[in-house]
Amino acid sequence: MKSDKKILLADVNTFITCVLCKGYLIDATTITECLHTCMKLLNFFNQFFFFNFVQIVCKKCIVEYLEENTNCPICDTLLHQSHPLLYIAHDRTLQSIVYKLVPNLERSELERQLKYFDDNQLEYPRELKEKLEQFNLLTDKKLEAKNCDKKPETNGQSKPEVVSNYHRDDEQIALSLEPLDGLKELERKYILCSCHSTITHLKKFVAHKIYSNIDLYKELDIMCNDEILGKDHTLKFILVTKWKDKVMLDN
Repeated sequence: MKSDKKILLADVNTFITCVLCKGYLIDATTITECLHTCMKLLNFFNQFFFFNFVQIVCKKCIVEYLEENTNCPICDTLLHQSHPLLYIAHDRTLQSIVYKLVPNLERSELERQLKYFDDNQLEYPRELKEKLEQFNLLTDKKLEAKNCDKKPETNGQSKPEVVSNYHRDDEQIALSLEPLDGLKELERKYILCSCHSTITHLKKFVAHKIYSNIDLYKELDIMCNDEILGKDHTLKFILVTKWKDKVMLDN
């Protein structure tokens, strides 16, 4: 019978720290253009479970780095001469692992975010509110203020404060959504989207049109060139990396 092998946090520190700031990863971000595997890390973790790693940095660190540079800080690969930020992606899986490995790291990060929003008198984003409630970091006073933020509706209708342009000023990408595996064909399969739209946005759109229930989007997959696309991939990223027939995009 194989005995369990204990792993000290010091043994994995090298693999869960940012290569730029040398601190533990916060908002772990993958550089997608140079998906080379760190073999030293891979061999280490393969002793315990199969895992595939790419180069990871903190989101804040890589965004600040790419404001002045266009190359990967690890292997010097050119990301993009003018839009390098399109070639990074949030790695939720690794960030979850880091939070589980490092005691109190997630709570400390939430406390820093809470202080920032309070000092600048900013409203908490919905996702942050949920995390703060989960860690019991919202005081009764803040909970009361949060409940007061919900404005009562007038005659069953609420008026929007700001009229949005719905990303019409973004670079637009035209695409065709073709059904597979007997799915119902969309009434309008040709759509025009912001380049910042993600595959999750498309899946929710299709679920709403086909099932009349946006919550069923997880049952759908979006494919390009016979490859299932990641839920966090933007259309711009897919256009640059996945699309083979570039001539069709110009028509």
